[in-house]
Amino acid sequence: MSESTPQGVVPAQDDGRPKPAPEAVYDVFLSYNSKDRKVVQRIGRELEKRGMRVWADWKMPSGSVWLTELEKIIRQVRVAAFFVGPSGMGEWHDTERQAFHIRRACIIPVLLPGAPADFEPPLFLHRHSWIDFRTPGKITKKELDRLVEGIRADAAAAEAEAAAGLEAVLEEPATEPAGPRARLSRRAVALSALTLLLALAGGLTWLKLRPEEKTAAKGSASPARPSRWKAKVPLPRPSVAVLSFESRAPGGDQGWLATALAEVVSAKLGMGGAALVADRFEVSRLESDLLLPRKAEVSAQDLSRIHRLLGVDFVVGGAYAPVGGTPTARLDLTFYDARKGRRLAQASETGEAAAWFDLADRASEGSSEKGSFRHRLGVAPLILEQKRSLRSLFPTDLQAAQLYAQGLDRYRRFDRLSAADLFARAAKLEPHPLVLANLADVEHSLGRSKEAAAAVETAKRRAPPGEHRRRVELIGRKVSLDRQGAAEMSEALFREYFPDDLGYGLQAVTALLDAGSAEDALLLIGELRDFPSAERHPAFDRAEARAFLQLQRYGKARAGAERALKEAHGIGALHQEALARLLLASTFSMMGQAPQAEEQLRAARSGFERTGDLLGVAKCVELTGLLYVNLDLETAAGLYRETIERYDSLGARADKARVLFGLSGVLSRQGDDSAAEKLSVEATALASQSSASLSEGLAEFLEGYRLHVAGQLTAAQARYEAARVIFGKVNQRDHYATTLTNLGEIEHLRGRLANAEELHHQALKIHEAGGGEGAAYDNVCLGRTQAAAGNYFAARQQYDRALRRLQPAAGGSPPEPETLVEALLAMAELELLTGKPGKAEERAREAAEVADGAGQNALRSRARALLARALLDQRKIDAARKVAKEAADLAHGDFRSVRESQIAGARARAAAGEVDAALQALEKVAAETGKAGLVVYEMESLLAAGEIEMADGRLNPARRRLEALQTRAAGLGYGQMEKRAAAALGL
Repeated sequence: MSESTPQGVVPAQDDGRPKPAPEAVYDVFLSYNSKDRKVVQRIGRELEKRGMRVWADWKMPSGSVWLTELEKIIRQVRVAAFFVGPSGMGEWHDTERQAFHIRRACIIPVLLPGAPADFEPPLFLHRHSWIDFRTPGKITKKELDRLVEGIRADAAAAEAEAAAGLEAVLEEPATEPAGPRARLSRRAVALSALTLLLALAGGLTWLKLRPEEKTAAKGSASPARPSRWKAKVPLPRPSVAVLSFESRAPGGDQGWLATALAEVVSAKLGMGGAALVADRFEVSRLESDLLLPRKAEVSAQDLSRIHRLLGVDFVVGGAYAPVGGTPTARLDLTFYDARKGRRLAQASETGEAAAWFDLADRASEGSSEKGSFRHRLGVAPLILEQKRSLRSLFPTDLQAAQLYAQGLDRYRRFDRLSAADLFARAAKLEPHPLVLANLADVEHSLGRSKEAAAAVETAKRRAPPGEHRRRVELIGRKVSLDRQGAAEMSEALFREYFPDDLGYGLQAVTALLDAGSAEDALLLIGELRDFPSAERHPAFDRAEARAFLQLQRYGKARAGAERALKEAHGIGALHQEALARLLLASTFSMMGQAPQAEEQLRAARSGFERTGDLLGVAKCVELTGLLYVNLDLETAAGLYRETIERYDSLGARADKARVLFGLSGVLSRQGDDSAAEKLSVEATALASQSSASLSEGLAEFLEGYRLHVAGQLTAAQARYEAARVIFGKVNQRDHYATTLTNLGEIEHLRGRLANAEELHHQALKIHEAGGGEGAAYDNVCLGRTQAAAGNYFAARQQYDRALRRLQPAAGGSPPEPETLVEALLAMAELELLTGKPGKAEERAREAAEVADGAGQNALRSRARALLARALLDQRKIDAARKVAKEAADLAHGDFRSVRESQIAGARARAAAGEVDAALQALEKVAAETGKAGLVVYEMESLLAAGEIEMADGRLNPARRRLEALQTRAAGLGYGQMEKRAAAALGL
């Protein structure tokens, strides 16, 4: 496997299809620490006595290279048993695990006698059933039988999955879901489109930052996902949500106090972990979602909706008001039973507004111990140390506290730009760790990675050990784009501190999805089903739908999104409903159902507007623009411009850069290369202000593509390689594959056909897993490389597959024009090569018609250049000259259209008798393309010159030219050119 093969990618066969899985030679592979060899050998012998075909390294032939042998063996095994003994994991465990992960083999962890009781396995083993020999302390028949049973069951399941997967590939359905994934001048719009679809499919998520200090609580772990985190407090715990307090201050001068007071009450109720307190961020979003008024009095209907969405038993409402014109303030609190929809207790307290923390602290205590809200929850009063911890959660500087509270309020009301400014000002006055953590989070959400990283580093130095330090570290992982690390830490935070909190469980699910671990996310979702309110919470169904969407299981994704929509609509949760519609629109888009997607986007936009989520509105406009990329470029451009204005006003730097890339692609397709280039430069500059991110990868790709189109292959290749590295780091497989496609094209143009074929195979494999038109384009590229090597049969198979993929589904969107034109042109080229100029003419005219409809001049030129060749082969010289002139007039910018029109024009001139002028033009093309490293066009022009000389009777120079060309083509493995040169020589 080459260095450009990402983990999990297996090279395809010569025809582009995955190789059939060989029949399993062994039942199980034994992976172990060498220090445990004796006990594993004993288990291996026992397995063989039970009829198991076992492979372990002691069976390896002497003198073998381990990695080479491993590569052979993993193709012959369906199940691997990973043994962990007293010495823990061995040095080869991870290497072998990765190999079997790529192979999609089943892994059975086995704990040997003497394995540490507190052994903490790596995350890749958490999600599997275990065989545990520790409890009996020896190798028992019962556990051995369980191991044999597990091996057989997993092997059968793996065989069935492999057979089903192979059958699905070999059937090659005539139609498949084709979402509108257009490319910038070919593929750059797809990059921004895929980025958008990934972001929108997950809805709009925010990191939770709650100021309550909690200890861990014991939760029940699924047998398939054993937990390594020790519990401290038994479940169940009483649960409560503190709503945003009403501010009755005239003019709103001290409105920040309402937020600050609610934060203190919420933190106090949760201190010590005896009660489960709903995250204030989540509560605030719920209030916006349900359009709840900020009042101390909460209706029974609203209590029921809160109970249903948050799963809490109790609710606290409150109101703050200044007393007369004095600096004194009054805080009124009400304690509700959300299950029964009634008031349980009230409390009031008056004190100095400047002493806001003490005011909230006293009010939550009530007039007596019996009136204490903690007492109402059934939890003990705070001890002295807990009181100190509570106070440390908030800035001590009054102005910093005010700015912090205002920032929290703005962030929760979707105003990220104002929130960032307020948090920054607060941190400048007092660099409190939670202020800095919130600052880092909002800066990251705005795409300001450098600013976010600086805030994280300061917060790390100041955050106390425990829950809050872990939060800051989690934000740090997000900022550094360590998605896998963020997923692991998010799940650790959930299990260690909030194992009974559905909100934190869903946050861990989202992190797993962001890391591309949809299957693991579904396993965690399975655990969360037992949580109160899980099955009726729209976010739960939405998370599950997003996982299915990531796995391209569109039917289940749609069903999940529709369930989430129904649940949200049933309780009047407007924002949850809008998020569900956004996910449903993404699903319809992936399925090629543009009208349905647009309908959902209109409804989602309305919901976001009503709840004040302007970012959600902007994303709806952006995705609508994407839907129009293949239907109406003018409309798409207008929608992209509107989106850019919206993101600019919101300070969303990364989002704006992405849409600038998209608009650049649209303008390029419209033929406005100058404007497209300016936008690309602007987007690149904007993206470069962030750290190594998806935007930076897009910037590198776009610059590479610009150089590619200009024919500057070396510079383009360097940019593509940089983009490939970034896309690999941020786990963007589709982007990675698209970059491989372009690298393969460059290798093809340089005459390095073996390298080109390998790259196209890799790209095809990834794109086939992801769906969409990327696979169709890879089929075309792979076919062209195979045709260049002289394998016309394999090339025709690839072109047929591409054209089948490009057939629109019933009621779906039309295929991306450029991919269709490329497929038609490739087929026309093949018809010419196989002596069928009439069929070549039909295909070329069809390609020209599609290109004309799309208004893409480069493709229009290339279609006419090929049509001219087909006409010349039929001796239709006048028609060929006319079409060749049209091709030359349309050729602009794209080096391929320029070179192909030049060669076609020279052939037409020679056919009309202008031989010397034609030869002079071809020699110039050969010199220029040879200097640029465009070997394919250099050899094409030399072949044309040789054929013209031979037809004109200039036999000696023709033979010399053609013989040299034939020798050179043979050395490069360029079979097609070798055959054509030989034919021209009459051999």
